[in-house]
Amino acid sequence: MPALGMLDLPTEILLIICDCVEDESLFHLALLSRRLNYIALRTYFVRRSVDFESESGVLCTLNPPAKRDVLSAMQISLSIQSLERVIFSIPHSSSDPAITPFFRNTKRLETFVSRLTSVKKVSLRLGTPEKCASISLRSGDELGAWSAHVGNALNGLIQCGCQYLSIIDYSAIESGRPGLMNRLVRRVARRSSSIPLVPAFPSGPFQLTTLVLDSATFLASPGIDWVLAALRQAPVTRLALAMHRENPHPWGDTLLRFATAAPGLTSLFLGEVPLSIETEVLSTLDHFCNLTELHISCERRLPSSRTRTPAPRPCLTLRHVTTLSVASDLAEHLLTPKDALPELHSLSVTWRARPGLNLSSLFISLATIAAKLYMYPSVLRLSLDIEARRWRLTAEDILSVPTELIMQPDIVVARELVRSLTLRLDVEASDLASIARLAEWFTDICMFSLFTREKTIPESAITSLLRAVKPTRWLEEIKVNGEGRPLGGA
Repeated sequence: MPALGMLDLPTEILLIICDCVEDESLFHLALLSRRLNYIALRTYFVRRSVDFESESGVLCTLNPPAKRDVLSAMQISLSIQSLERVIFSIPHSSSDPAITPFFRNTKRLETFVSRLTSVKKVSLRLGTPEKCASISLRSGDELGAWSAHVGNALNGLIQCGCQYLSIIDYSAIESGRPGLMNRLVRRVARRSSSIPLVPAFPSGPFQLTTLVLDSATFLASPGIDWVLAALRQAPVTRLALAMHRENPHPWGDTLLRFATAAPGLTSLFLGEVPLSIETEVLSTLDHFCNLTELHISCERRLPSSRTRTPAPRPCLTLRHVTTLSVASDLAEHLLTPKDALPELHSLSVTWRARPGLNLSSLFISLATIAAKLYMYPSVLRLSLDIEARRWRLTAEDILSVPTELIMQPDIVVARELVRSLTLRLDVEASDLASIARLAEWFTDICMFSLFTREKTIPESAITSLLRAVKPTRWLEEIKVNGEGRPLGGA
């Protein structure tokens, strides 16, 4: 009689066995065979109450040839056909001698997506965050291969009905080759045959409505051709762009091309805008004719004293904008012309601390904004975001604000306008309770969030803060690093 093994057992018994083993053992069982893969992984997901049809995170990594392809195994054994949300990460380090492994993993991603019938929300991370670009495209051949592999994967996602696409890309075109960057960024009317093509954007009805882009390569040819095609052919209404100082792109021209390609855009998010190009960026906003939501955040690094004085900001009339989120000084400028924002209903301002943590300047700026809001009676609430993580905040900094300044009539009015308060601070645990005084200055807030540089805070310090902040009719909890905590105790 031939010897029997584990795989000869009935499925019912294998289910009982898998139900008794630990999570790590389930993973090892799943790698033994396709049958055990199906049973072990399903047992694991049921145990963890994970609905892999509605939310999945997939890490696409390069494994040695001897190891199993877990990405394909998940799809085959779990019979995944559609996904609500999926995260793809294709790491690649600049220390790797060849870019071929990255292309191989991109092809795996394309194959994985080709077997899906539907995917709604996709976050795609290409490369690895490093001080320099983790993927350096040094030649036309490398750029052509990158464009082909990444373009095909993106087209597959679009054809699967993707509605939200976020791309964080750590590649860069090597600027050491003379003239290459200029040829690729500042395109001439007649395309040079040496510039590789990105795969053509697919035809047909699409569902892509949100595009988030943090990439230098996608803003140069040929990557920008795919972005422009997506804006023209898909019903994109929300666009988010990261404008890092390191990106040598002519942002004014790029934004004008985006505005022409997507006249239906209603929401525009511009992040990390350097002070040196702020005027150039603002000058393009009039071309986004249907904007109802505008968010502009400035670069995290404060300009040095040697930074050239920027050109004067242009006067804008944003007729349809109802929601505005900008830095406090930019808010003062945009609100200056009467009826510049006739439909404005919600305003969020960010105040960035300068060296010395002069909190008095915060209230002076708020008073200026509040005075201008008298021309906008439809703005019933003001959200305030205080960014001070670059400087250590102490109890002395808060106590140094003169009481007579706080009680000035115009500043009292400004404080009463604030409904949502967000603090981003570098603060010692021993000084955490002193933040309660800062919160007390804004008596009508209904939302209070605190984010600290150190994510791990002693529970005793959090308890002291919760007891120090007084609950009101509108405020019953605060969020500490994203976690809601009821006031009055732990």
